[in-house]
Amino acid sequence: MININNLRFAWQKEPIINIDALSIDQGQHLFIEGPSGSGKSTLLNLLGGVITPQSGEVEILGQSLNQMSSSQKIVLEPIILVLFFSNLILSLI
Repeated sequence: MININNLRFAWQKEPIINIDALSIDQGQHLFIEGPSGSGKSTLLNLLGGVITPQSGEVEILGQSLNQMSSSQKIVLEPIILVLFFSNLILSLI
């Protein structure tokens, strides 16, 4: 399960991510669509702990990414990126 609460992120003061609340249950699918630069990859990087939000919280299986060690986040990063790239490849075919 993934829970997002008050997640905010900006690149060079340009707001990209602004999610008040989102829950994704185990087995649930979520389709993320948008034009280039709309924040799709940024959201996946936030979910994988690759980048840190300016505010808000991401919880993976009940554990806050803010409280995870770097080694715990490293375990998540490939999982999130594989999901992203497998969906990207499928959409290109």
